[in-house]
Amino acid sequence: QVSVRSFDSTICLQSALSNLAGFYTDEPVALDAVLPKWPTGWTPVPVHTKTKEDDNELDPAANCPKADKLRKSREKTMAFQDFLASNWNLFALLAQNGGQGPVETKFSVLSDWYDTVMIEKEQFNLTLPDWITDDVYKQLKAAFLAGNDFTNGAEGFGQTQDDELAKLRGGFLLEEWRSNLVHASVGKKKKYHAYSAKDHTVMALLMTLGAKKSVLGDDIPPYGATLINELWKKKTEYYVKFLFLDSASSTAPRAITRLINACPDDADLCPLQQFLDNAIKFAVTDETV
Repeated sequence: QVSVRSFDSTICLQSALSNLAGFYTDEPVALDAVLPKWPTGWTPVPVHTKTKEDDNELDPAANCPKADKLRKSREKTMAFQDFLASNWNLFALLAQNGGQGPVETKFSVLSDWYDTVMIEKEQFNLTLPDWITDDVYKQLKAAFLAGNDFTNGAEGFGQTQDDELAKLRGGFLLEEWRSNLVHASVGKKKKYHAYSAKDHTVMALLMTLGAKKSVLGDDIPPYGATLINELWKKKTEYYVKFLFLDSASSTAPRAITRLINACPDDADLCPLQQFLDNAIKFAVTDETV
């Protein structure tokens, strides 16, 4: 009844296995009661994965020339190039102190730099090099947040949302979710599907649902942030409910169904067929790319 998929990276696989380690701790007959040396409360649950190059569902940046072309086109717009140029001091500072010599004036440089420094500073409370002052970090974070959603298809810098780019980044996983809901509603065996992936996966899926800004603002999901989709049955009708767990330290998820474009904005339960019909706009399969 359980299906678990992980992106093929160390941290994603570790996260999946760590979550599943406590999944069946309340089993009526624990294995450690039968096998004394068995780890207490642990029942092995398979975790499936794909090669990175083929994992369009869990890696928004998986090999997709069309998505790459659309993203690069956005980054070449005059307004975005002016934005990068306005942060020239960050590029100069990194070139002078980063130990890698000259750097290109590209958003990916700021993105990779911020990702590294953010984890060191905010997740592990490590001491940063003297040249990364609080003001530098503040500017770096602001620059990253200003451009991140845009490079993934969101509106900004004088451009409307690029629906095609949003589809290519999050639509494969959206289609798999739609398929899971349909199968569950007709009585197929699998009742629980879990996916262990990256912050960009969560953001890409939220964007296909039209809820990235309303759920996260300009920010990125913290460690452990989880998007949850439940199938409910009331009498003879099926409904879906969306929830969001903000981080690993959150005590309970918050309902976000009303923020989903494919659902009514006045109820926490969304008619299944309405969601399926409306969400198909952003759903993608290998055959429809």
